Amino acid sequence: MELAQADRLYAVIGQRLLWARQRQGITQEELAQHIGLTRTSIANIERGRQRVQIHTLYTLAKVLHVPLGTLLPVDETAVDARISEEVATRPPEEQEWIRRIVGGR
Repeated sequence: MELAQADRLYAVIGQRLLWARQRQGITQEELAQHIGLTRTSIANIERGRQRVQIHTLYTLAKVLHVPLGTLLPVDETAVDARISEEVATRPPEEQEWIRRIVGGR
């Protein structure tokens, strides 16, 4: 996998983690305490800046009550479609902010 592809993968995992965490209504600090990481690590994972180990992904999925596939995309096209669906549910000003962050989707 090329570096750029790996970076994109971790960015998508981070976006999905953020989405799942917010859907559960828990803070980064609360999630970090549940899985034994720091809040900073959770923030960095959500931003795609920190690579997450596979056993940590399993723990995150369990704590967030989501299937592992929710956090770990199999098909980038499907991921892009899911992100687009989620963005469409947000207010217009938030949609614009999200599009700027993720690169114009």
